[in-house]
Formats: sequence, C-alpha cells, structure tokens
Amino acid sequence: MINETNERIDIIQKGIVAAGTFSAGFVSSSIFNFSNGEALAISLMATGAFVAIDEAWKRKDQIIQVLNNQFERGSGAFFGYTGFNRPRMPKQPRKPASPEEAIRRLDSAIADSLRQNSVQFSTRRVIVAPKHITVQFSLLEMDTKTINRASASIKTIQMKTGLRRVRAFVDGRYFSVEVLNPYPRIVYGSELKSSGFTVPIGITSKNKAQTIDFTNPTTPHLGLPGPTGVGKSQTARNIAYHLIRQNSHSNVRIIVVGQKYEDWKPFEVFPQFAGFVSEPSEIIACLSWAAELTRTRSTGGKIENNPRIFILLDDTIALFNVTERLIQPALEYISSQGRAPGVHLIFGTQDWTNAGIGSGVIKANVKARMLFGAVSAGKAANNAGRGGTGVHYLEGKGDNMYICDSDEITLAGAMVTDAQIRDLCIQKYGNPTPRPWRPWNDGGEEEQPVKPQSRKASPKPQQWEEEEEEETVSANNGYEKLPNKQPGRMAQAYLRELYAEIGSKREVLRAVWGGVVNESGRTPKTQRWLDEALGEAQ
Repeated sequence: MINETNERIDIIQKGIVAAGTFSAGFVSSSIFNFSNGEALAISLMATGAFVAIDEAWKRKDQIIQVLNNQFERGSGAFFGYTGFNRPRMPKQPRKPASPEEAIRRLDSAIADSLRQNSVQFSTRRVIVAPKHITVQFSLLEMDTKTINRASASIKTIQMKTGLRRVRAFVDGRYFSVEVLNPYPRIVYGSELKSSGFTVPIGITSKNKAQTIDFTNPTTPHLGLPGPTGVGKSQTARNIAYHLIRQNSHSNVRIIVVGQKYEDWKPFEVFPQFAGFVSEPSEIIACLSWAAELTRTRSTGGKIENNPRIFILLDDTIALFNVTERLIQPALEYISSQGRAPGVHLIFGTQDWTNAGIGSGVIKANVKARMLFGAVSAGKAANNAGRGGTGVHYLEGKGDNMYICDSDEITLAGAMVTDAQIRDLCIQKYGNPTPRPWRPWNDGGEEEQPVKPQSRKASPKPQQWEEEEEEETVSANNGYEKLPNKQPGRMAQAYLRELYAEIGSKREVLRAVWGGVVNESGRTPKTQRWLDEALGEAQ
C-alpha cells in the first residue's frame, strides 16, 4: 500500500508541474519529506490546492507522455523540473541528409551569413567537386569594404554549418566561399587525361582537372610535404602512372628511391620503370649517377634523343637517416641544374625545413608544392612559404593545396589502384616481365656501383648464352655484337640499355650489327628488330 501511495504521489507531482500550478522546488520539498497519505494531505493543504488522487492516477499515462514530449523537443527543465533530480534527456540525432539536401543546407547557411553581415549579392551558383563545395556570389559592390565584410562572415558560416574549415577568396568577378563536401568521393587517376610530360594531379574545387607541366621552367620539380598517411605516396604513384601511360620508355625513365617497396611493386613490369632503390649504397650510387648525368647533359646541350629522368624520393627524411646525408650534394645540384638536362625530382617529406628537405638550396629551387596539411599554422606557413593559406585545416586523405608562385588551389588528389596499374600494363604492353634499367650499377648479379664515366658499354650477361644460346661477334669499338637473327628477351634488354646510353638509333645499329649484316648495320630487318625492342613497332 505504501509503494502504491508513493507512486501516486510521484504522478501527482508530475501533474502539478505540467499544469504549471506550483513551482517544483516547493512541491518537491514538501512532498518528498513525507511518505504516506497523511503527509500528502498536509502538503496539499499547505499549498492551498486540492488535487484528486484518483483522478490524477487515471490520467497518469497522459501526464507522463506530455512530460516525455517536452523533453524530446529539448525544452529541458521548465518550472524547476530539475528539482526531481532527473537528468536532462539528450536530443535524438537526426537522420543523415541526402547529398542534395546537405548541399542546399550549406548554400542556405552561407547565404544567410552574408546577409547578416549586410553583404548584398545578386546571384550565386554552387559548384560541387569531389572533396569541396564552392558557392560563388556576384556581389552588388566589389569594393574593399564589401569584400572585407564578406570575408568577416567566415566565423558566422562556421557556426551555422558546424564546419571547421571555411575558405573565402575573390575569384575574378565572384566572391567564393569554399567548404568541405560532406559526401566526398575518391578521384581515380585513370579517370584523368593529359599528354606528354603534363601530368594531371587532381580535381580542383571548381571541379576541373589540375595539371603540372614538368617542362615548364617554373615547375621542373615538385614537393609533397605533409604528415604521414595523408596521400603523398598515392600522389607520387599517380604521377608515375601518367608518365608511363603518356610516354614510351625511350622518352621517360622513372626511378623510385624509398623504403616502401610494396607501394611500387606493381610498376616493376614497365620498361619505363628503372627500378626501386632502397639499399643505402645503391641510393648514393644512383643519385651520384643522376647528378653526373645532369652535368654531362648540361655540357652537351641537348636532351632530344635522351629520356627524361624522374626521381621520386618517397620519404626524404628516412633517406637522409640511412645515407647520413651523403646524397644532399647530389640533390642540391640536380634541383638547381636539372631542368634543362631533363632530370626531375619529386620530394615526398613530412617536414619542409632543412631537416626534411636537405637545405635551403633545394627549398628555393622547388617552387611547385602540393601541401597535405600541417600540425599548426606556423608549420603550414613554413611549408607554403607564406601565411594565411589555411593548409593546417586540410582534412582527410588526398585533400591538399597546390601552391606555385601566386597560385593557391585546393585539390582532391588522385589515387591509382594496383588493378588499374595492371590494366595499363596489359593495354600498353600485353603482360611484359620486369625490365630493370640501372646504369649506375654493373650488370652482374651482385650489382656493384660504378662511376657512370667509366661505363662505355654493358658487358653481355652470362644468362644470354644459357637461355638463348646466342653467339656474339666482337668488335673494335668495345660494344658487343648480336647475331643476324631475331633478338631474344635479354638481347632486347641490351638494345634498350644501349639506346638509352647512346641516344641514336643509327649508332645503335652500327654498334650492334655493324660488320654483321653490313658495315652500317642498317637493314629493314635490323631496324624492325630495334623498333620492336624499343616498343615502337607499329
């Protein structure tokens, strides 16, 4: 009986609060000090009110529902409801909006924020990119005062949208506000198209492909600074993918220097891929060879008949640790002199200071950078070479900002999967076997490093006689001769290597078949064999 009475007292208390007749503080202090019907009668008489216990008991479900509805609507503590020591009920999370609804909300919130700051505009348009949404406004007045008021709306936009990163800038005749897309999508490198040594590196916030031209005097090299796990290696893979897709192996060679072989293993099947270098001694030999090649080509003055060399340094800080910074002079020389000879560097590093990039010489010569975030505004300013870029607000994999001279372009970086790399290999070459091309090493199994100047010709590998049983004819010029027959796999590798060294098909024919088929070594048959070896046969 006592439990039933206490339950009725609780219902009456809720009813009194819901009706707004008494303050909960007074009722709570009066009712909860008693535990029986007499105490209830005394408390009700003291307040000068009469409530029928039976009537309240009949309506208990309705009273409880009213109170629950009030809390679900977030009305919280009304009439001192917290006196019941009941915790406030949290708001129910709303169901995720559709992409179209999310875009409409962002557009409306940004427009309302500008109106609150007395910024008048005539029209606006929304551009939806893979990782960004840009709202462009046509302001009625494009003077400095109006632009400053519009820029000051960023904080209001952040409060309305709940987004930490909001970027505002003037783009021609538009005032643009850029925010992150709540429904981002992945950009695959196979979707992007370009040609030659102009490589697509991502999609801008205007939903257009952004490219970098490595033959441009201002962008011969590229820096990729950013924390680990943000997409630097994927960007480097995308660059290698397009260089291979857009060029034959007689035009480009790609060398990867790093420690993460699994990221680059799918590229081993391409003749354009010179190889993955990870051993400290070979790293030093490779970059020393590249610096000497840069010097040799600079004095020669021509690169038309020589392939461009792209050296991708996957993690520069780690490379400095394993090589004790012995590679720094070579990198400094290539970064300052490599543009004209066609030797290009792509730096992936977590730190764009001298500790992570080598020296101020390298930093000054690498003007084009794709920044993948920073731990602070100061670090972002150091990586970008200027302040106010907002690089430290970048979020997620592939979200980056391309900076070169006065350009500041936010991008959704492109990624390339292993399956797409295999598909490219099948489309371009069928399914070739790995073709290493490492002129900084001797051709033997131990691959001892040698100086490039001392290497006039590659000695014939012993495997040729074992696998193909081909006899060669010696010549006074020091090059090995091939017999008058269709070259096998190893002989084709020798032809490609020889062409990369000499740079002239006529001289390759003379060196290999001169004195075998005729004095010049040129016949329709030998020319066809050489074209097939170089992958240029129609």
